This record gives sequence, structure tokens and C-alpha cells, in this order.
Amino acid sequence: MAVLQHWTPVSTRRTDWYQTPVGRLIGKELADLITRLADDAFGYQALTIGAVLPEPPALRIRQHSQLAATRAELAPWVGARVQVEFEALPIASESVDLLIALHVLESHRDPHDIMRELDRILRPEGRMLIVGINPLSLWHLASRLRPESALAGSHHAPWRVVDWLKLLGYAIHGVHHWGGVCPTSRPGVYEKTAAWRRVSGRGLGIMHGFYVIDAVRRVSTPTTLRPAFALPSLLSRPAPVTPGAASTVPLLPSPSNRGSKTVEGLGREESTV
Repeated sequence: MAVLQHWTPVSTRRTDWYQTPVGRLIGKELADLITRLADDAFGYQALTIGAVLPEPPALRIRQHSQLAATRAELAPWVGARVQVEFEALPIASESVDLLIALHVLESHRDPHDIMRELDRILRPEGRMLIVGINPLSLWHLASRLRPESALAGSHHAPWRVVDWLKLLGYAIHGVHHWGGVCPTSRPGVYEKTAAWRRVSGRGLGIMHGFYVIDAVRRVSTPTTLRPAFALPSLLSRPAPVTPGAASTVPLLPSPSNRGSKTVEGLGREESTV
């Protein structure tokens, strides 16, 4: 339970922040972005782990479950929901087709254990979407100046998370930034700067407050070794048998020669002891 107390406040603060007026607007943009990214995802099991969005994304996969740190976060979720510890997920290995991790890695400075658990439950060729706060943004700086902020935590750079995924054998489809450059707590200001966010996303996307990493789990399959190709004309032909040459040693002695054995290449019989 000591580990649970360590990361529960971070997960709870993220969920509570998405319930604020500005958090709802950003959460709606996040849900739309995940819907677009996962439009070509297929399978039977979709799993969201971490913070709970007010409006979940519309997925093609109908079986969509939510995993969170506390029961309070799971209360508004309609569907299958489970309270878990992120380092030990009660999910079968290679059973999830689409995995959405919302601010899960921000619970620890060294979240390798969580990364291994996420990789364990995702099936080969499955999709993983990782959502985090960009440490190069002013949103991160504002959370550092206010440790009690709902966005405070261990923020990991997107390229660092990409390196972790590549070491695990993932193919990166893209890194998407959104949320704007300047942090604000006023929903009216956020709505009025929508045009500026779209323009800045083309050249200053790396400075936006949030990011989504789209990755696919690649698993190498062993290939059966086959002999090298060669034309029949290039293959060596057996040497012709000339008269008087020694014959091949029989596997079993003939009934008339049970007391002797034939030695290939010598042309004589040798008595047995």
C-alpha cells in the first residue's frame, strides 16, 4: 500500500483538473484527438488507464474499460472499471488491442516498471497512446512554480518516452502536441485563442502544453531457415558407376554372408571375430 499512496494523489489531481472549466475544454480536444488517432484501430479490447476524462473518446472498439487509482475517479465512468496499482495490473498478458495511458508515467520519476506493465498487457501489433504534459512548455513551468497545482508531477519529455518505446520494440507513428503555448485557467480566454493555437501548432508545437505519442508494438517472428536457391544446372551431378567399381555397403548382411562383412572400396571380404 506504500506504493499506492505514492502515486494516488497525482492521478486524482489529474482527474479533478479535467473537471475544471478549462480542463473540460482541453479534455474534449484530447478525446477528439484520440478518436482521430484510433480511428483505424481494430480488435476487441480497449483499455484506458490513469486519469478519467469527462467525455471519453468515441472508439470503434466497443469493449472499452477504465482503470484508475481510486474509486472516486471511477464513479462517473459508465462501463467496466477497476481500481488498480499501475505497477501490477490485474490484466492478462497480451490481451489488450488498444491501450490509452493518460498521465500514468507522471506518477514516478523513473517509470520503467509501469512501462513494462503497459508493454506486457498489449498484444503484438497493438496500439498504445501515451498522454503527458510537455516539460518544455509554460504549462510545466506554471506547475513547478505552484507545487500544489493539479498539473504538478514528474513530467517526462516526449523524446525520452519515445526512446523507451523504441527500446521495447515499438514503431512510433507520431507525436502530436495540443493545448496551446500559454497556460490559462479562464475558459473564455482559451476559446478566444483557438486560432492562435492552430497557427502556433505548425511551428511551435513542441512548446504546447500536452502531447500524445502514437506507437505500435512490433514483435519479431522467427523465420524458418531454408537452403540457398540454386539452379538445377549448377548442382553437382553424381559420378557415373564404372564396371568393376565397389558397390555400396548393404545395411543388413545377406543370408549367405552373415559371417562376414563387405568393406566398401577394398573389394574383399574380411572375416569377423
